[in-house]
Amino acid sequence: MASSILEEFSGYLANYEQQHHGVCEDKWGRIFSFDVNDHHSFAPTLVSSKSTNTKVLLALSYVTQEMRSLNLDFKEKILPKLPFLHLDDILNIFNILQITNDFVSYSKKLIHNVLNQLFSVYSSMNLASHIHFQTLYKELGSLLSEIAITDQIFKVSRLNKKLTEISLTLKTKESSHEAQVLLKLIQDWNTRLISGNMFNELIKQDLGDVFKAKIFGNSLLAHIKNTLDQCGEGTPVQFLETSCLILLYKTIFPSKLENRLLNKYWEMAAKHFSVIHIAGDIIWLPEKFMVMVCDIKKINSVKASRNQFVNASVLEEYKSILKEVQIWKLEMNIFNDELFNKYKEQDEDVLKTILNTGISLAYKIKFKTALILNLHKNYCLPLAKSMALKLFQSLNVLKVIQRTYKICLPIINKFLLIYGQKLMSTAQLDVKKIKKASFTVNSELVDLLNIAEQALNGPPITSRLITARLAITLAGILPTRVIKDIQLLNFGVIFRDLDFISQFRVILYDATNTSFFYTHRELLSTYLEFLQEGLHLERIVYVLDILEDCFQSLPQNLQSSFEKEVKDDIHINLLQPLSRELETDIRLQVHSHLDLDAGNPIKSPGQFKDFSLIFDETKWSLFDHSYVINIKTYMESYMEKTFYTQTAVAPHDWKTYNEMKELFHHIFDLDVGDDYLPAKILDQGLDVLEIIKDIDTFVFEYGYNLNSQSFIQIRSKSKYINCIGILQIASSIRTHGMGIVNTTVNATYKFLRSRIKSYSQFLYEDQIKSQLKKDAKHFEEIRRSVDHQFPYERVENFVLDIKKLGMSRNSGSKLDKFRSLITQIGNAMGLVRTIRSGGLHFMSNAISFIPDLNNIPQFKTLCEEEKYEERPVLAGNKLDEILENITKKLGEKNEYFQLLISIFSKHVLDEKQIHLKNFYLMIPALTINFIEHSISSKENILRNRADGGSFTDDGFPMGIAYLLTLMKQWPSFESLNWFKSVNTHFKREEVKAKKDRATSDQKLSQTIALTSKRLNAYKKEFELLFFNLNSAKIFFHEEVEESESA
Repeated sequence: MASSILEEFSGYLANYEQQHHGVCEDKWGRIFSFDVNDHHSFAPTLVSSKSTNTKVLLALSYVTQEMRSLNLDFKEKILPKLPFLHLDDILNIFNILQITNDFVSYSKKLIHNVLNQLFSVYSSMNLASHIHFQTLYKELGSLLSEIAITDQIFKVSRLNKKLTEISLTLKTKESSHEAQVLLKLIQDWNTRLISGNMFNELIKQDLGDVFKAKIFGNSLLAHIKNTLDQCGEGTPVQFLETSCLILLYKTIFPSKLENRLLNKYWEMAAKHFSVIHIAGDIIWLPEKFMVMVCDIKKINSVKASRNQFVNASVLEEYKSILKEVQIWKLEMNIFNDELFNKYKEQDEDVLKTILNTGISLAYKIKFKTALILNLHKNYCLPLAKSMALKLFQSLNVLKVIQRTYKICLPIINKFLLIYGQKLMSTAQLDVKKIKKASFTVNSELVDLLNIAEQALNGPPITSRLITARLAITLAGILPTRVIKDIQLLNFGVIFRDLDFISQFRVILYDATNTSFFYTHRELLSTYLEFLQEGLHLERIVYVLDILEDCFQSLPQNLQSSFEKEVKDDIHINLLQPLSRELETDIRLQVHSHLDLDAGNPIKSPGQFKDFSLIFDETKWSLFDHSYVINIKTYMESYMEKTFYTQTAVAPHDWKTYNEMKELFHHIFDLDVGDDYLPAKILDQGLDVLEIIKDIDTFVFEYGYNLNSQSFIQIRSKSKYINCIGILQIASSIRTHGMGIVNTTVNATYKFLRSRIKSYSQFLYEDQIKSQLKKDAKHFEEIRRSVDHQFPYERVENFVLDIKKLGMSRNSGSKLDKFRSLITQIGNAMGLVRTIRSGGLHFMSNAISFIPDLNNIPQFKTLCEEEKYEERPVLAGNKLDEILENITKKLGEKNEYFQLLISIFSKHVLDEKQIHLKNFYLMIPALTINFIEHSISSKENILRNRADGGSFTDDGFPMGIAYLLTLMKQWPSFESLNWFKSVNTHFKREEVKAKKDRATSDQKLSQTIALTSKRLNAYKKEFELLFFNLNSAKIFFHEEVEESESA
């Protein structure tokens, strides 16, 4: 009962910890709107009212909210995808282009409707021109700027080239109706979108009599002047919106634009906005966009300012911004539970200013960093490493601001909730006072004020704020002038603060979003090197935040490639160098007794590094928690791999690496696992390690015996030869551990990779390839006439033809070289088999003292039951671990042959390797060459020749069996009935020899006897080869069965 309760509670804790981790590690997602659902709508009041002013308000409120909705759709669905559209697949390109086309078409109609609505309002009602619909004009400017941004993106995009390629492909299918429709669609997109002329077409559309609305023109001009005055402290986006409104005004009222306004505009552009970053690496230049209202002098002024901006001192700018951010962070301490509880109403302005300051600093850092990076990229200017590092550090500071807001967010939300409720109540009370004072003046005015009051009686969401602001503005510009100008200004301040409250998360996300860094990601490796060299790993969290922004903004088809690129950068430029440096530091400490620094008593401070700092950090996650970086785990894995490799290569240094392990554990609390390599090496005999180091020489100088699983040296410079069998292999495994088996397989794979390449090259030669094709065709023609047996005489002729191609003194003919190549491949496979058998021999000896493998007692438990002291219990636990490891290794079934077949089969069976399909026809010639070589080698032994003597060379049948299995050509080879053909040939030769002996005289009898002896020797060698080849076939029986079934 108790155990079940504990288990349930532990599960609850684990689940809670996981959820808590998820909340704490929550990323700042892409936020475009933060409105809530309003269950108490005030829309019925608007619709039911029959007054003219209410209908005007209804129309203006609808178009304003519609423009706001379009703006959000553009930022969410279109803008993030446009810069990378040329990299997307065709389906997504067509989808986004259609969405963009619909957006532009609807925007054009909506703007036409808005301007005509304003014309009607100002023409039919005697309204004051100095008071304007600020909310509506702001949304109008925002919508116009989005069209301008789309224009600029398409102008610099490489999408036109991709659409041209698609069009050319579609033109090849002109008969298809679907192709014709797509071609027409692409032509429309090229005309409307890709040309980048949407903004000019929009502002130059026929607007009817709007140009006659003098009061509307004055109102729009007043708004432009007002926003231009605020641009100095605003964002580049606001300046772009103002630029669009100026061109709209210039188009509608060409003669009324004041030179003083334009001079002020260009002065502002030269001072603050000589260039504006749009998205990715795309920039907007005011002199190119505002060509309608600029001259050469203004263009030169803006260009000079831009050049000065590029060449400005980034270091000084960074120091100044860093100082401001540090001061702001200290001020943000007010947003904690203790200090906020002392919050008073008179502190509202202070708190609001602190929040605004952080946003302003974030925008300042973001736009300046983006502009410098994009100007260097667009104008192909060299970027110094010091400047690049400072720019990256500026982005780090931007993420510091974001994280500061995130930490304080609960208290900030509490403050914004209280402050928002106060502002709504204040505005509502002010509206009531005005309504009370004007109750007898105008009933329609009262209707507007009632609507404003109802809109303010609820949450500060977009629809309510827009309606309330428009209602109050419309009431203020009516001829009755009940609402004074000062009151309208106060309302403006209130609504500006309410807008900030309702859109705080949206503004914060936009100000701290660093997705533009994707187009400058080549700087990542430089900054990671800087972090690694200075051990500034506390900054890696900000780097990951930057990369997460990039990842979230990318289309899905680019995310995987970006993820791989970032992982490689982090691995190569941060983790690997850090691991190597840490290893070097520990290695020097181990060898400190050698006094390596005696000649350099004075070190610079940079040479001393406190590596313990890097293990203070927790693990970091990236790409929606799919990639986790844990420095400690990585270091442990790296050291385990390094220590094993180094100990295997130089076993005499085992003690040094054990000392390094202890130091790692003592200093950094790193648990480096045991490499399971014994602390000694073989003193005599050929070690497996030596074989693996030079496997090429081994397979050339040693002959394999299939039955005894041993290797015998063929070539030796001394009068002794080496023999290696299962017992010697088991001894090496006992010295080096079972890990050496996998090392052998890896070395064999590398060896086979080069030899199979040579094997392919031989069969690709024209003389060989053409002859094999002829043989295949000839055999098909005569198959039935020769009883399905490949003609022995044709093979003999083939062998003679190959010898005519050339003979070398050392390596013989090409056929000798090819036979030697196959023998080496077979020797390598034999080495794998022998080492695996040696491992099993070692394991069987190791478990020989265990009476029953299925019932091994737990010695730790037995010691505890007998209540022994701690040391016997630990010894029993260690014995349990050893026994578990031995039984686990013994039970493993590693099919190494199958592995070495599957890893190469895909390559050799590829359609590009079609020249390998006739390999089986090469085997008859190879067997004849092998028999000649085998007989010659055995004769060399009888003649006591020091070189070239051998009595076993089973690597050849082993290699033939491997390659036939690899190529899936066993059925094809067996269809030749080659060994039957050999027997038939020798029977004919024996009959012929008997006839010759019967009819010959005494002089020829000796020659005929020698011929019979030679035939008998050849026949025995062929039989031995046949038996060995079938024995080797058994090793690959599973693969053979698969090939036959296929």
